[in-house]
Amino acid sequence: MQSLKRLSCLNFLLLLLCIGCSKETSNRLNVVCLIDFSGSLSQETLQNYVRIISYNIMMNLGERDRLIVMPIDEGTKQEAVKIIYEDLSDHKFSLPTDGFTHAKDSTLKRIIEYVKSKAPSIEREIILQKEKRRKFTYQTDIVSGLEQAAELLEKRNNESFWKSIGRFISGKKEIVSENIIVLLSDMIHESTDFTFATKNGPSQDQTESILNLLRVNNKIPALAGCKVFVNGRTGHSTQQVENIQNFWNQFFRETQAELMVYAFDGGNEITSHLLQRAKHQ
Repeated sequence: MQSLKRLSCLNFLLLLLCIGCSKETSNRLNVVCLIDFSGSLSQETLQNYVRIISYNIMMNLGERDRLIVMPIDEGTKQEAVKIIYEDLSDHKFSLPTDGFTHAKDSTLKRIIEYVKSKAPSIEREIILQKEKRRKFTYQTDIVSGLEQAAELLEKRNNESFWKSIGRFISGKKEIVSENIIVLLSDMIHESTDFTFATKNGPSQDQTESILNLLRVNNKIPALAGCKVFVNGRTGHSTQQVENIQNFWNQFFRETQAELMVYAFDGGNEITSHLLQRAKHQ
């Protein structure tokens, strides 16, 4: 009897050791795109934003990845509207019949075919939503958009002991998400609280005052570990562009996000990051 107890304890300790040593993870990309629907948005710029979403991003997603597209406009503060929601993990791109040798190629081919079939409908939906939300185009509430995006970030769960045992026994890998926010916007924030639509944008004193206002009202979202890509930044003068960029540099530092790109045309940088990530999968 005593020996059986010792054996059970030994087996239990071995199980603990196996769980502790089992660090296999499954990587997932969670992309949240915020698209600026302000009234000043030209048709050419809108088409560029659509191209980045449909091709630069969507065409480089893997079978476990997710893409969400939300608008930035006056209505952002009222409701978090998901224009596009594509979770590729809901689909089956890998099949048992693929075999070991060509499994990866077969999976990739199915993903590409699926994305190609979805790209036109994504384009149509974004253009349609731009028209539907015309009543909200008088302001561009970027801060509220980022607050909404923060709610959609995926965080690593601290598994309970028994849940980790269950995962280990079932052979499932722990899912680890990389969060990316893509801002498709001129970055000229306009809301009832403050605006950057002035000749020179916010001065350093105004930037500090606005950031303090956001802190007091708990409006600086927690974006720790998130990578941010800005595409479309522009302005009426070099001074305005620089001052606005200075604000966002400080803002994202406070959110603890990593600002990867802040550019007028950052599509290639976004694609490059996704391709580099795919190489290390």
